Amino acid sequence: MVDELAKGIGSAGTVLDLVINGTVAGLFFLFGSFAGKSHKWAFLAGMVLYGLDGLLLLAATDILSVGFHAYAIFGIVRGLMAVDQA
Repeated sequence: MVDELAKGIGSAGTVLDLVINGTVAGLFFLFGSFAGKSHKWAFLAGMVLYGLDGLLLLAATDILSVGFHAYAIFGIVRGLMAVDQA
């Protein structure tokens, strides 16, 4: 969605696109880092944000991506359950 909006802005949109996508990627890296240290909040925040992203894709009727998001959330839930058992 960010990519499509950035195309309409022009060359400044490309820079904005890189900044936004870089920030989102950095957040997921940060959540992954904290999840690796067994912080439950990181799993929960990741699930919520990834779920919201999946809802945007559902609204755009991108079913394949929605399926991938559902599978990824399933994996995050399994990771959270593993933290609870440890």
